[in-house]
Amino acid sequence: MPRLDPSPVRQGDPLSEHRLRSLCLRTKNLPHDVLHRYHRLGRKGKASIWIVTAINVLILTAVIIITPTRIGQWFNSLALSVKDMGWKGVVLCNVFAILSSHPPLFGFMPTLTLIGFVYGIWPGFLIAGIASMLGAGIAFLSVRSFFLGLFKKNDKWEAFGHVMRTKGLPLVIMIRYCPVPWGVSNGLFASIESVKFWHFMVANLMIQPKLLLYVFIGSRLTSLASDSAAHDPLRFWLNLISIVVSVCVSIATGVIIYRLTLQQMRKLDQNGAGLGDGELAAEALEENALLGDYDSGSDDDEAELLTASNDRDREGNGKGLKVGGGGGIIRRNSSQDTTDGADFV
Repeated sequence: MPRLDPSPVRQGDPLSEHRLRSLCLRTKNLPHDVLHRYHRLGRKGKASIWIVTAINVLILTAVIIITPTRIGQWFNSLALSVKDMGWKGVVLCNVFAILSSHPPLFGFMPTLTLIGFVYGIWPGFLIAGIASMLGAGIAFLSVRSFFLGLFKKNDKWEAFGHVMRTKGLPLVIMIRYCPVPWGVSNGLFASIESVKFWHFMVANLMIQPKLLLYVFIGSRLTSLASDSAAHDPLRFWLNLISIVVSVCVSIATGVIIYRLTLQQMRKLDQNGAGLGDGELAAEALEENALLGDYDSGSDDDEAELLTASNDRDREGNGKGLKVGGGGGIIRRNSSQDTTDGADFV
């Protein structure tokens, strides 16, 4: 019987190793990147950051002075008052949702959380679903009918409209899941003539699971406000953990779909169908999203890391990434496909 040769030792995947090094470099340079982006902001951008920081400090100070227990009791009293109003309370919540759906107003997501706090998961989810559909639909029609002239059109805006016309309903749904403020998103879609009203409403219907998370968080806040850790510690911590998990799921879903949406836009240029509109549309989405230039901000750092690593590998054992003519490396970013295995030696 012939002897079987032992299986060769598998070497580490160069692409995985470089991705890990890239992640470590991003983490290490995060404070420097944040400070660098802050210095690149204009006066309005810097003022906005300081205003938001001051508001958060004031809120935290108020919570410490008033104490969370008294704040929870006040919200409980508010919830009972709204609930005792019956159908008038439901109408009041819908009015808040409709008003906060118009740009540049804000407060739609806190309104959904308040609905969950007052009515629980059920009928809170039903009320929130109706409020979200009404608010988005009325905001879309009002902006397109009366306030369309307030939106400044530019090349990025026109490119965004071209991409929306090319991709259709699937892209509308994906953008609806992106971390764009609710009112801003309503105004964005209303200002693009290629977005049909029924496409917009179907997209709103498809994102109801995302809105359910805010209603669920509100219902758990009710339990946190009524139950203290001393009386029932297990229930208290389970509610707290469920809130944290819900927030993490919402953020992770938004980030993943946001990056996928940018990739879909930029693929139009790769396929030769976008004529440069894909990149402009992606930039327009980045300007309106909460993540800003999150998707493309680390390309230079990754390229720098890959270049340095390639030099070290060539000096050591001659293995590494394949370089092109003139010593340049193959760069990857969000607008390009991942290099296949044939690029490694």
